[in-house]
Amino acid sequence: MSGPAANGPLCIESTYEGGSASLNTARAAVADLVASAGADPESVERARLLVSELITNAVEASPGEPYELDATVERALLTVEVRNRARSRDLPPENQWHPDDVLAARGRGLSIVKALADQVSVRELDGGWLAVTATLPL
Repeated sequence: MSGPAANGPLCIESTYEGGSASLNTARAAVADLVASAGADPESVERARLLVSELITNAVEASPGEPYELDATVERALLTVEVRNRARSRDLPPENQWHPDDVLAARGRGLSIVKALADQVSVRELDGGWLAVTATLPL
């Protein structure tokens, strides 16, 4: 984790192995980052949930593939970006970030992220990577 540069942002830039074992480590790193920025406990938990959903989506979309996590806190705003290699290029439109069947066991990750965050974007990157970026006020 990097610290503030002359009162600048606090940030994390990490690459993790693509498996559920990395989830706790990444989630704790972001929670520590948010807490070190002076956020209240509720904001720390919201950040933890946001990161959990983003990483779970990346791991489920590309099992066994590494993913990258960048998180920055600046001016009471957390920005999180998770990048992973996409096995499918079929991105659902923003208004369909939920399962078709309300009883489905999966498919709510992006809708949860959207409910927590001020802004969410999903974009394709070069080399077959996808980036999901979310901003959360603290």
